[in-house]
Amino acid sequence: MRLKLAHRLILYIGSLLMVFFGVAVFFFSLRFNQLMIREEGVPFFSLARLGLLTGAALTIAFGVFCVTLPHRMKQGRTEFVTQKTQSGELKISVQAIESIVHKSLSEHEEIKLRQLKVTNTRAGIEVDVKAALAGNINIPLAVNAIQKYIRHSLSTTLSIDAREVRVIVVSADIQAKDSPYLIPKTALDMPKKEAKAEATRPDQHQ
Repeated sequence: MRLKLAHRLILYIGSLLMVFFGVAVFFFSLRFNQLMIREEGVPFFSLARLGLLTGAALTIAFGVFCVTLPHRMKQGRTEFVTQKTQSGELKISVQAIESIVHKSLSEHEEIKLRQLKVTNTRAGIEVDVKAALAGNINIPLAVNAIQKYIRHSLSTTLSIDAREVRVIVVSADIQAKDSPYLIPKTALDMPKKEAKAEATRPDQHQ
């Protein structure tokens, strides 16, 4: 539920006042014995003092909670993607979206996920993928295909159009045995002319 501006303003000012009064009570209960919160011969932390300290702590905690309440409500809204259906409303959690993307990518041997993050923004869903790719594939083609595949998976399963899909390749130290983006081994070999020229360089015989 979205709070009105006037309600948010009242809540914020009232919360600041509660924090201020709570700190004041807490401070005076520790500093001044003239408040008669303990009698002679009674330990410093008397029942009266403990009661004041407890009340002050609860007041401060409540004030902090009220100050952060609008942020908590906003954060809760970003954890779900809301869609209208013919019969009502559908909410899909960000965790569910992440699990679908993770499962769809785990079926491909040329990519190993290192980190996956789905963010629900006002403009739409954003997907950030950090992964290790095979070093014997065409990486730009594979990344482009991964981005299209993620968009297709979300559109097919959840009817969600991803606003942006970002892929960060953190390493390329794995090898793929079978991939549509596989580069033939011969294409990765050094050309014979260049290999011969490299072998006959003067610094190689010193």
